[in-house]
Amino acid sequence: MTTPIPLVTLPLGTTRVGPANVSATDSQVIVYIDRTVLGGLNSLTEAATLHIVYEMSFDGGTTWQFTGDAWFAGGIRIDPDAGQLNTDYFEVGLDRPGTSGRQVRASLTVAGVPIAVAGSMVVS
Repeated sequence: MTTPIPLVTLPLGTTRVGPANVSATDSQVIVYIDRTVLGGLNSLTEAATLHIVYEMSFDGGTTWQFTGDAWFAGGIRIDPDAGQLNTDYFEVGLDRPGTSGRQVRASLTVAGVPIAVAGSMVVS
């Protein structure tokens, strides 16, 4: 299932997203971030950073386990083969498929200046 991520400007500091229930049949999440939105990563300097930490619960949100993180920095990113990169993405495996009571949450920490983000999330 694909869910749009509407344009939002994340303030300096940490913003918590979730928790959200995870279907027993889901095994991964891929999030795509559009770097080209006004105030987005392409329009900022490398001093602007976004750190995303992912956590998962297997007991309905009573306890949480670190499942991964990703760092994104402002500025234009160039791939030698593809040219300018306008989308960042990250993939998180959803542990223990088939288990009920799974939830996910994320902490998004912005440093430097506020960062505008938009994109989509694909859960499968």
